[in-house]
Amino acid sequence: MVHLARVVSLLVVILTTASCAVIWDPCGTFNCQNGGSCTAPADAPYCLCPNGFTGTHCQLKGRFVEFILDPCTNYHCQNGGHCFAPADAPRCVCPSAFTGTHCQDVV
Repeated sequence: MVHLARVVSLLVVILTTASCAVIWDPCGTFNCQNGGSCTAPADAPYCLCPNGFTGTHCQLKGRFVEFILDPCTNYHCQNGGHCFAPADAPRCVCPSAFTGTHCQDVV
């Protein structure tokens, strides 16, 4: 009987530990195309596109298309912030030391 209690106790510890070990990756389902790489400061994923590609998922090719369709083209983030445009509404994702519409304010 002592062994059964010990096994149950060990099982509870394992299940408790396993449930705490789940880590969410915001880039896990955010697919970048054409060699783009996902980054997710503040859990807001976006793609860093290689030269010649643009768009939310680096799916658009060429500078002319970028100029017309990319809402981040003329939206400038400061202090290392990156433009992110969900639903074509640009906003800046700021490093942890900065805040503000364009990452212009020190926290």
